[in-house]
Amino acid sequence: MESSTSNLQLAQVYLYRYAGPIFIIVGIVSCVLSLIVFTRKNLRKNTCSIYFIAFNIANLLFILVSLLSFTLEIGYNIAPALHSLFYCRFRLYFAFFFNILCPSYLLCASIDRVLITSFHARIRQISTLRLAYLTIAIQPLFYILILIGVIFVTNILQIEPNYFYCYIEPGEFTLILTYISILKEIFIPSLLIIFGFLSVRNIQAMRRVRIVPVSGSNRVVGGHNSNSMRSRDRQFVLMLIVDIVTYILFDFIMPCSLVYEQITKSQTSTIEQTQTVYLIKNIAIFSVHIPFCINCYTHIIVSKTFRNEIKNVLLWK
Repeated sequence: MESSTSNLQLAQVYLYRYAGPIFIIVGIVSCVLSLIVFTRKNLRKNTCSIYFIAFNIANLLFILVSLLSFTLEIGYNIAPALHSLFYCRFRLYFAFFFNILCPSYLLCASIDRVLITSFHARIRQISTLRLAYLTIAIQPLFYILILIGVIFVTNILQIEPNYFYCYIEPGEFTLILTYISILKEIFIPSLLIIFGFLSVRNIQAMRRVRIVPVSGSNRVVGGHNSNSMRSRDRQFVLMLIVDIVTYILFDFIMPCSLVYEQITKSQTSTIEQTQTVYLIKNIAIFSVHIPFCINCYTHIIVSKTFRNEIKNVLLWK
């Protein structure tokens, strides 16, 4: 048991030391390029672009606040969170905050695509720039209030004589937060799958039935422009689908980690078992960041429109 624990500890150190900086750089470049593309004149009036802009801003902050901090702490033993209670609480609070805000913006974009690809003009009219801005603005305020309790129960915990960890103190709030986290890890991916499926179904139907265009901020009337609009809608749906798939693939480790943590809490745990729980959680934390670091590159692979825009950006067009 002790040998397996030390191997796992060594694995997480190497993971954060070598892979951590790579994903930080790759993630920052990904977010910056995506922001440049989606704020370009020919895309920024599309509601899905607005959600992608918010999504990438949240991703960038998540990388800088959370992944960078964990990489320095675990990979290089530079741990301000273990020496400053203020920073410990700040880091954990915003890690929780962005961990739920990022997929929430992705979920909003998925709902928007279901609306905009609907057969019914009235449903398509629901998708507006005003609604997008309002939704994007309300969500951070909502999550700030919901998660405010995290600040007051976060502390620097001593797991064993020479092992400290910045996390929430054991108690009822920890149990409630853990169950909420498990539900979030199940609920959001399930909704993403549902809305992703509905978007794909609508797109497939669009190939068979001509949708009557409606006036709006991101809709154009006319045969050629209508086809262009529908082509762009398909491109956005493709980008969303790949984002959903990568998010679910790398996120599933976290609910497994949380369930394992609850199982071990109901048993008498040794120091090695407790340490193993935190080691697995650290690996799950790293995995959670990955989809938010690579979305630009997956968009380049699946979307011709996005590839062309990236070329134009790199060529200063």
